[in-house]
Amino acid sequence: MSMEESAACRAVSPDLSRLPRTPALAAGTEKDGNRERLVAPRRIPSPPGSPDPEEPGKPLCPHPGGRLGAEGQDSLGFPEYPLIVRTKKLVLHMDINNTILVSDSATGQGPVAALNSYLSTVCWGQFNQEGEWQWLSEFPSLLPPTPDATSFSSNFGRDTKFTSSTLGRPFQTLFSSYLQLLEWPGQPDAVFSVPGEDGHHYHRVLPAFFNLLAGLCQQGRRFAVIFRTFGKDLTSLLQTTHNALQGQHPQFSALKELPVDLRPGKIRCSPKKVMVSRGKEFVSGSPDARVVYDYFSAMEGLGGFQDHFAWWAKNNFSSQGGKPLWVDPMTLRSSTSALMIIFGCRMERASSIPRCLWARENKNAAQSLPLNSTASA
Repeated sequence: MSMEESAACRAVSPDLSRLPRTPALAAGTEKDGNRERLVAPRRIPSPPGSPDPEEPGKPLCPHPGGRLGAEGQDSLGFPEYPLIVRTKKLVLHMDINNTILVSDSATGQGPVAALNSYLSTVCWGQFNQEGEWQWLSEFPSLLPPTPDATSFSSNFGRDTKFTSSTLGRPFQTLFSSYLQLLEWPGQPDAVFSVPGEDGHHYHRVLPAFFNLLAGLCQQGRRFAVIFRTFGKDLTSLLQTTHNALQGQHPQFSALKELPVDLRPGKIRCSPKKVMVSRGKEFVSGSPDARVVYDYFSAMEGLGGFQDHFAWWAKNNFSSQGGKPLWVDPMTLRSSTSALMIIFGCRMERASSIPRCLWARENKNAAQSLPLNSTASA
């Protein structure tokens, strides 16, 4: 994975290693009123006579409503003609609940319960010789702090009241700080905010997701975003994202306009094949899984698919019945092939994602790959 692709991944992966007392500005951002915005790079034109695969002078992420200011920037400082990065296309498969939505309709959790549940998966400890639970770190982290550490949730289950419990009380201050960062500023918005169990309103979609879109556009990256969920949030999320990209989000009014396919698709699994449909579109992984890989690789803009919850349940909620992701390891060596990346809140073996399928050229079936064989890709 290149440095640019790693940066794109980090855009939606918060650093949980320290207490966020105040929202930290990432490199390349600055304050704009009460919000942060990315400081865009200048576009470096190609040398005269050099081949340019993109149409000269045309921005990859147009901003029709932008008002040009000094030096080719719009009124908020974003460039109309972003730096063109000649590299492979990114196809980002993104879980919805507890990944970009601060709630979980599949479990009926509001923001408070969802944050508690998430923290219970990233706080680590172990049982001592007396059989008592002891914490090994006072801060949450995505990876265990020591080889023998296990997460709270792996021993006691995901807890929607984690920080209110006796064992989770040491993380109560941390929880309050994170919850404050998720709180919606100003008057509630019917589209972009959601009411919490405590009477406060919170961001419906994490701001980090919109920062990711802005950053990819400013880099001139070719990319597509595919929402993946077992729940029922897909239709409303697609509409919410569409509204935001139309300039309606109060904190992200300068987002570049991108196409959003409002039709919710479906992915259905059986022992013999996986079927993907959206509207009148239909592709099957049998007999050739490459067809499905090419279908997702060709996508542009944003769209979404509901995965097969009944199939996941039938497979004991393990990755074997989880959300399939079609990959071709050979494309990692190609500068033109699409790179598939999946984001989710459950990336371990006994989880919903990923079930990686190798879309092999000129083969009649997809090979299911072990999770650790694709983790480094």
